[in-house]
Amino acid sequence: MDFFGIGIGELILIIIVALIVIGPAKIPGMARTLGRTINSLKKASGDLTSQINKELEAEELGKSGAKNAPAEKLPSSPANETRAAPSGGIAKADPGKAEPV
Repeated sequence: MDFFGIGIGELILIIIVALIVIGPAKIPGMARTLGRTINSLKKASGDLTSQINKELEAEELGKSGAKNAPAEKLPSSPANETRAAPSGGIAKADPGKAEPV
């Protein structure tokens, strides 16, 4: 039998040392405290996992909802129009300046 990489002999040795150092009266209380600590760690881990899963699902629904939603069209105005800049990039049209024809 292999318990966390510890064989039977090592496990018996650990129990004997614990009995000598701690004493037989305090071992049940320590075991109870250890059990409660492990239980609370499991609960906290489960809560964290469920919270992360909820946020991931909400994010996935948000992304898929955005893909299915129709795109909004902006009204056509000179301020919203773009033109090719002399450098080859794109620049916004300035409604106050006249463009050469």
